[in-house]
Amino acid sequence: MDQLKNFDEFSSIFRRSVIPHFQFETWKVETACLIVDQNSAEPEPVIERLKTFSPALAEAHEWKTIQVDKSSTVESVEQQLAASLPDLIVTWRHLCETQMHPHHSLGVYVDVLTQVVPRPILLLPGECSQGAEKLPPKCQNILIATDHAIQESRLIHQAVAMGGKEASIILGHVEDDLSYQRYLQAIERIPEINTEIAAEKLLSQLLHDADRFGVHVAEQLAEQYPDLTLKTETMLGHRVQTFRKLVESQQTDLLVMNTKDQDQLAMHGLAYSLSIELRDIAQLLV
Repeated sequence: MDQLKNFDEFSSIFRRSVIPHFQFETWKVETACLIVDQNSAEPEPVIERLKTFSPALAEAHEWKTIQVDKSSTVESVEQQLAASLPDLIVTWRHLCETQMHPHHSLGVYVDVLTQVVPRPILLLPGECSQGAEKLPPKCQNILIATDHAIQESRLIHQAVAMGGKEASIILGHVEDDLSYQRYLQAIERIPEINTEIAAEKLLSQLLHDADRFGVHVAEQLAEQYPDLTLKTETMLGHRVQTFRKLVESQQTDLLVMNTKDQDQLAMHGLAYSLSIELRDIAQLLV
């Protein structure tokens, strides 16, 4: 029994020391597509504004435009995108939906395209084409919002590209406090487990994994981008409220999130909630 206990302790220590692998991959925007509607102004000024916002957009070799109107369908737009499959799609909420309640959804086009098109979507601030005017001068401060940091390497690749060599990136990882409390309540009902130790060690380990991954990522990026900064913010809290505070305190220019969930057709829950709540900030929906 003692040997099994010692082996289990050794295995735990070994697994705790393992750092999830991260290999930086350069992401480039060769072609970009701006989706507009009949209420939009001319697309050229919007494209020029986007080029000043992000170096990734400034380096795009080709810009295409898709205009939707009342006769358009999501399926027709999807077909047009599939024919050319740009590296990045740029649009805003509620295309052709002047009667919608903008505070309760993203609009049918964005809702569907985030799930069916295998390319990131840059969602401009606000609810109309004037979102380009609300962009900050430069995409300098970037927040990656996640509830599973060690599985979000692609978000880091794209955040680096959008911000450029001197960007300041926050890898934000928030453990949901309600879920954590539910785990502790279950542990309290198991006599064989010391509740106080479990409460301390469980939270420490949950945050430890994300912290170590963030340090590892920062070390990797420093080799290629010495002027770029990446730090990790890990904490326990209500995810939407906590990320809202982070966006405000860090003066965030761009919010980067994963929108795809392999277990469901709908957008990833965290990304959808933040997309609805934080309408006044540019969002990269990956």
